[in-house]
Amino acid sequence: MFQNRNRVEGETVAITKLMHIKAREKGDPSAGLKNAIDYITNPEKTKNGKLVGTLNCTKEHAYEKMLLTKELYGKEDERQGYHFVISFNPGEVTPEKAFQITDEFCRAFIGTKYECVYSVHDDKDHMHGHIVFNSVSVEDGRKYHYENGDWKKTIQPITNRICEKYGLETIDVNEKGMADDFDDFGKWEGNKKEIRLTNQEELKALIDNLIPDCKDIEELKERLQEAGCRVRDGKYLSVRIPEAERAIRTYRLGHAYEKESLIKRIAGEALSAPHIQSQSQKLKQESYKVSRGGYKGSKKQSMHKSEYWKYKDDAAKLRMINRQNQYLSENRFSSVHQLEMRKAVIGKRKEEIDKLRHGLFTQRKQFQDAIELIKMMPREAAEKSLREKGYDPDSIYAFESATREELENLRIEKRNLRGEENLINSIERKQRSERKLL
Repeated sequence: MFQNRNRVEGETVAITKLMHIKAREKGDPSAGLKNAIDYITNPEKTKNGKLVGTLNCTKEHAYEKMLLTKELYGKEDERQGYHFVISFNPGEVTPEKAFQITDEFCRAFIGTKYECVYSVHDDKDHMHGHIVFNSVSVEDGRKYHYENGDWKKTIQPITNRICEKYGLETIDVNEKGMADDFDDFGKWEGNKKEIRLTNQEELKALIDNLIPDCKDIEELKERLQEAGCRVRDGKYLSVRIPEAERAIRTYRLGHAYEKESLIKRIAGEALSAPHIQSQSQKLKQESYKVSRGGYKGSKKQSMHKSEYWKYKDDAAKLRMINRQNQYLSENRFSSVHQLEMRKAVIGKRKEEIDKLRHGLFTQRKQFQDAIELIKMMPREAAEKSLREKGYDPDSIYAFESATREELENLRIEKRNLRGEENLINSIERKQRSERKLL
């Protein structure tokens, strides 16, 4: 795994992981490749697929196309593919800009050689660009071969060039602490999800099929054992499916598979998602209004376009001075101490927002299977599938909409707070500069 262990403050972008995807020893050898593609194209993480792109294949048939290439050249064993991750600092780039950078990296590094799927995950503050490409070249059938030092000589320099193009900071490839080896996607997948997605899906399908014929939880456990599973019942219900290396606690499969939820589903009770109470905009914006559009008296249109460039820097400085003065006047700040107190309030609220967002993401994860259904299916079909899983469709739709809206509100609030914080910092820098001149 390539990882910058001595991350520099202010650093904007880096390749943080380079992973190879091994062939599975049991079952489908290319299962890891499919899991990687499914993971990076998750609709919930990619604005319902808007932040997904491909090279040399289509979104709908990328995995199948990769398998056909392997079959064509007789290279279906050993390494199945590679997974690169480009990491961005929180708040430094928009999802669209992160996607543009990831797209340009793929075109520069992969070009027409390999089938490739890439995406940006924007479900957390620190966005990541994901790239999964085939191990076998679609052009000549040769397998991708990484040489020690390629990251330093080729891979990171491409990212650095793209970052420089967009005015972002870059990584020093000679910095101490940079590793120069690959991580195994299978290990990363296991560490991240604790169990293989294929085993999760198999157990979920098995439970869904057994529930309609069970009269209570005891009968469900018996039927699971008859299917060859090992079942352990305590505080949590754990099931180990045939040929799996480890047991799965059913609550990890989602809310519908928690022990109490299984009991309700067997009894014919519909599962309801929790009602979400909005907690965004806690910091009263009426008390601290910040002008985001600059001083209205200074418009570029008032100056002839051909002459504007002469005064661009001075105009920008003037707009900043106007914003600073307007902010101080509207909020009646007259001392450095008041500004510092306001920054402390902003910092505390940003921490609260991070905790709220984390809690919402955790709640959505519990209902991920239900959310994916309503995002990928027409409403009528999704409602039918939700009822089959024991959910109350109306509560799921309300939950998904409310949490999505609340996450967006919190994201906007944090962005505005960060802007206000930057404005205060600029005022403080100006005051320090003026004191030095005196």
